[in-house]
Amino acid sequence: MPDSELSILDELVAVLTPHPAGLRRWSVMNAIRRNRQSASRDIPLKLEAEVERAFRAACTGKAARFRRPAET
Repeated sequence: MPDSELSILDELVAVLTPHPAGLRRWSVMNAIRRNRQSASRDIPLKLEAEVERAFRAACTGKAARFRRPAET
């Protein structure tokens, strides 16, 4: 998994952590865009596709070997 997908996973975790019941897809994408805009980061035209790809890879276990160690 490329570093960009790991970065997107970090963004997803940051957006979803305060919401244990989850959020709608639109709310997640909106939050990621808002966070990137406030940090003056690039918002690619295919952001939704990139987020979806990273999410699916993480959910299917393809990213398991790239997971960061748990913080203690």
